[in-house]
Amino acid sequence: KNPALFYQSTSPVRYMTFAETQFIIAEATERGWITGTAPAQDFYDAGILAAMDLWGADPTGYLAQPGVAFDGNNDIEKILTQKWIGFWHSTVGFDGWTQYRRTGVPDFPIGDGNANGGKIANRYLYPATEQTLNAASWSEATARMGGTDDLNAKLWWQN
Repeated sequence: KNPALFYQSTSPVRYMTFAETQFIIAEATERGWITGTAPAQDFYDAGILAAMDLWGADPTGYLAQPGVAFDGNNDIEKILTQKWIGFWHSTVGFDGWTQYRRTGVPDFPIGDGNANGGKIANRYLYPATEQTLNAASWSEATARMGGTDDLNAKLWWQN
């Protein structure tokens, strides 16, 4: 369970892990989107333990920490934060970035070196070749986003 192995060209790609599914169910249960399941805490704990197992980490005492324990205080934020941490394995951070854009969790401190006006980008800019090789579609797409190819433009699924 060497993390360096996950970044080799022959490494397996994990599209979705057991840990991620547990966090999804925990969030859906806690928000009341689904019913008839075990308590959200069961899925939350299982998600953390599965993520730690994936990396060979020792979970002893982790679930009992004040910022981690599922105790009725900010439990949705805890689920989303642990899910974000669990995404460490995934496709160069895209899953964690998407999770952050969907929920705003975790609340990141923005560093002084941020060249985007203190914001975390919502999207990638279109490549310059789109403007020259696919101008009509590029113009239509940017018009739908307010007229500019802005990396801070909200995506259709964002609030």
